[in-house]
Amino acid sequence: MSLITGIDTLEIGYSIDQYALSKQFKDELEAGLLYTLASTNHTDYATIELEKQKFCIRKCPARWKYTLFNDDISMSLNTTPTNGLNYQDLHVTFRSKYLWREQWMVAAIHFEEWLHQWANVTDIKISRADFCTDLNKPLPLLSTDKNELVTRAYKKRNYEELQKPLSVGFNSYSYRSDFTGWVLGISPLLNRTYDKLAESFITHKEWFIDLWNQNGYTPDSPVTRIEFQCRRDFLRETLPRPTNTIEDLLENSQPIWNYLTTKWLKLTIPGESNRSRWKPTPFWEEVIDSGKYFLDNNQITRGKQTLPNYEMLLKQATGCMATASAITPPGRRAEAEFKDGLIKPEYIQKVKDRQIQYGTFN
Repeated sequence: MSLITGIDTLEIGYSIDQYALSKQFKDELEAGLLYTLASTNHTDYATIELEKQKFCIRKCPARWKYTLFNDDISMSLNTTPTNGLNYQDLHVTFRSKYLWREQWMVAAIHFEEWLHQWANVTDIKISRADFCTDLNKPLPLLSTDKNELVTRAYKKRNYEELQKPLSVGFNSYSYRSDFTGWVLGISPLLNRTYDKLAESFITHKEWFIDLWNQNGYTPDSPVTRIEFQCRRDFLRETLPRPTNTIEDLLENSQPIWNYLTTKWLKLTIPGESNRSRWKPTPFWEEVIDSGKYFLDNNQITRGKQTLPNYEMLLKQATGCMATASAITPPGRRAEAEFKDGLIKPEYIQKVKDRQIQYGTFN
């Protein structure tokens, strides 16, 4: 029985062409970062508030300068956007507890509505999504040669298992001498199958038990997590369309799960020589069947979008007009051409489309 099914990790990158961040906020952000860096206490972080949300500040080890984080998200950014020139300007990681508490789709929608209040987003790319299900069953034990695993996984490292084509890239894990699971594959696509009950105690995530209890969990009974980590190089190749936005992820979630559990990896009952025809074990049939629960998220509908920042849009329009006027070719008048464009049918239609989108159409 599937106790929970959904997205356990979600990372999204956004291209931004303008922030509505005041000079005071930027100064406070820089001062907060310097405070954190100077602190000898590694848990002593400066704090800051952004659009009614409170964050701690730390230095980002990657291409961004700042990381703002709280119990729900971790967000890395620079304060000078490039419209995704070399890389996406803002990267957010949703914490697992937040995704399960709110449902992943709702959490992502709420974040984007909040983001649009202070940033003009021009492009969205999901960089990682982990699909998973927790079954109220013990972890399957594998044979020595792991012949029952039929997989398309590979790993570009030298393991002894490379001599055994059916266990390429296989790593097993144990805790206190007990077999607790395996990892199969390498980025951009890998599988983790492991004892989730044991892991929840080791990582202090006992709150998962509360989630399981809502779906008929028997106390102290075994729980196995089947998890697929999908990164950008895989997500951009999904069909019928690439998985870029949260709407794409919602639409593609069940087809992706079907591919992962019927094509990319199967736990099977060995039979004839043609391995592709080996039938899945009863355990794996439940894994495949749990994909239907992704459809539950289809009941989530997006409400009226939060209106973009009006003052920021006016500043953007003024800035664009000033640039066009400054580079106007001889014989052209940018202001006059702009005014003429405001009465064209295609512009009027665009206004109507935006009114419908933001719920302001009368």
